[in-house]
Amino acid sequence: MKTKIWILLLMAGAAVAQKTEWQFNLEWSMQDTGVWESYLIPQVASRYPECLPTGKGRKCIMEKAIASAHAGDFNNAFELSLLTQGHNPHAKGTIADAGRTAVGNFLKTK
Repeated sequence: MKTKIWILLLMAGAAVAQKTEWQFNLEWSMQDTGVWESYLIPQVASRYPECLPTGKGRKCIMEKAIASAHAGDFNNAFELSLLTQGHNPHAKGTIADAGRTAVGNFLKTK
């Protein structure tokens, strides 16, 4: 019995270890409620001005991205995901490299 429990725990740990860098970058955006960088404000304001006030930040945009993914609009989900990492070229690149389909499918799990 103890052996089975250890195997299950190891398998669960392996599943967690399988998360990619781009997924961690998206999850960071899902939690961030900080202030937008000034150069990103026009992009946010033109699409979702309700996400500009302090305390909403990237989390608000990611909520829109997740809703878009659930609605099957992977293009919007992907573009919004990239927007949330506009301040971090490396993170944005990891998301871009993952592509629309992978990002959309990941966001549908949220």
